[in-house]
Amino acid sequence: MPVSAPQPLVVAAPALLREVRLVLLVTVVVAALVLLLVPSLRDRLMGEWLVHHLARRYPRERRAQFRRDLRAAARGGPFVPLPPGTDPSVPTTRVEVPPLGDGRPGERFLAPGPADQRGGTLSEDGSRQDAVVPLGPGRALLVVCLGRVGRASAAGPLEVASDRPGMHRALASPDVRHLADVERVAGPDGAPAWRATYAVGNAVVTDTHVDRDGWAFVVGVLRRAGQSDLDGLADAVLRTWQWLPDEPGRPTTHAAVDLPADPAATPGVLTVHGHDGRPVARCRCAAPPTAWDVPAPDGTWTAAYVRLTPTASLTVTSAPGALDGGRAARAHLDSPPVLPFGPDVVPLRESLPVRTAAGPAWARAFRVGSGRVRGEVRLDRGDRTWAWLLTHAPGEEAQVRPALDAVLASWEWLDGGA
Repeated sequence: MPVSAPQPLVVAAPALLREVRLVLLVTVVVAALVLLLVPSLRDRLMGEWLVHHLARRYPRERRAQFRRDLRAAARGGPFVPLPPGTDPSVPTTRVEVPPLGDGRPGERFLAPGPADQRGGTLSEDGSRQDAVVPLGPGRALLVVCLGRVGRASAAGPLEVASDRPGMHRALASPDVRHLADVERVAGPDGAPAWRATYAVGNAVVTDTHVDRDGWAFVVGVLRRAGQSDLDGLADAVLRTWQWLPDEPGRPTTHAAVDLPADPAATPGVLTVHGHDGRPVARCRCAAPPTAWDVPAPDGTWTAAYVRLTPTASLTVTSAPGALDGGRAARAHLDSPPVLPFGPDVVPLRESLPVRTAAGPAWARAFRVGSGRVRGEVRLDRGDRTWAWLLTHAPGEEAQVRPALDAVLASWEWLDGGA
């Protein structure tokens, strides 16, 4: 008797496939409903995605520790709870941060509770976590000294207080949501300060930026989305603020300088000093520098930081070159430093040779984050690499490029070195 083919199995295959598809569809729908109806689970999953996304910017061997630190920060950290009955919006406890001894001032202010042991931590880039005041789970008052205004880094110069919120917006990742316009408020002793509020996941941060004696400070209030009881805390803290100068009686340095009426103008002669403090060059410049002679921990020296517009600046720096353990001018442009954390720096064209009054140099343009463009001109001289950095918003080059051209065309070395 002939054996027939296993017809039932052939017929059942399409039915089985339909059942599998139905199960998958139901699973997706249920998962979507759970995420929609359970915000805490949705926020946690989004937070974990953000943690892993940010960790990819760190070297592989540092990613695990970075993820642990970021999760602790999202939870509000291992903070000691406020004493029972404490109002987290009313400053009653004195916090004092002494001067560090490098010129930066300290500060004394009232906070809702005592600062924990994290205060006073100095980072490799020269910034310092002055104080962390816990206000409950996921809530804290944070005071940071970012360093000296004009300090150069791979991300660009450290801007003045009025420009920092705008720069943060321009360089922030797409995961950051800006919740309000930048506003000018009263800082310590009525001095001007600038405030911005943004959100990352379920965390909301209000940063108030202020400068003192050429040093950049930010007072931040961290809380959860939907919480409004801390809205007035920053102002209440700043009303109690007292500066503790590094050297009492020393005059204020690097006072604020107005923006030039015309960034293309060249009204004055600027004398540039080297990292040893001696005059090394002079040139024509559109405006007096806002900051000058600013060292950075990696040996980079900001000879001059000139504001051209609220979103544009011209910075002149020198750094250890190839002869002194650093990097040569062209190597720096062909293979720019990779930031461990921060905005992406993407070349816009190849490095090009250019001739300047300072000597033969190399030039290249970069996009920094989504909201800034930086043109760099670099040359090697002795054991230092000199750089002229023009940072501006997209579409602003025609307005501010003449300032860089005037500096490079009028540059005159004074020390006779090579």
